[in-house]
Amino acid sequence: MQRNYESKQYKKGLKACEQILKKHPQHGETTSMKGLILNQLGPTRKAEAHDLSKKGLRYDLTSHICWHVLGMIYRSDRNYEEALKCYQNAIKFDKENLNILKDMAVLQIQCRLYEPYTVLSSSLRVGLTEGNEAEVVAAETADSTELDCASGWTSSSRRSCSCSTNSRCF
Repeated sequence: MQRNYESKQYKKGLKACEQILKKHPQHGETTSMKGLILNQLGPTRKAEAHDLSKKGLRYDLTSHICWHVLGMIYRSDRNYEEALKCYQNAIKFDKENLNILKDMAVLQIQCRLYEPYTVLSSSLRVGLTEGNEAEVVAAETADSTELDCASGWTSSSRRSCSCSTNSRCF
């Protein structure tokens, strides 16, 4: 399922979800993943995707996967504050999941929540290994951009850094 989603083979992933749900109709993680896959199949399926991911979360409130999937759906709808809440709940159940931590860090920067980001980025660096040099460079670049933005400085060389202290998410 996850492999199909990551390789954008949504129809195969949907079939896999449906086969699992035939045997285990109340499996929360599979129900949530089905919602995530439907979310990618077009705007006509978004309402069904939201319903399925919330239903999957009701089946298993302690699953970091269900919370992460719901956060990804909110992020695709550009509802960043709700996505952040979902990621925070996911972290409660799996504190060391780098995928959730990275997604959360990106949203914190996007919403200009710099103080929580600095705490999160330090824990992210601890989790990065030697094989992830590109991610370390990206984290360092984000830190320098964040520091420049926090001081109110706008850089023409960093197109993503146009700061206004009044807005939260853009």
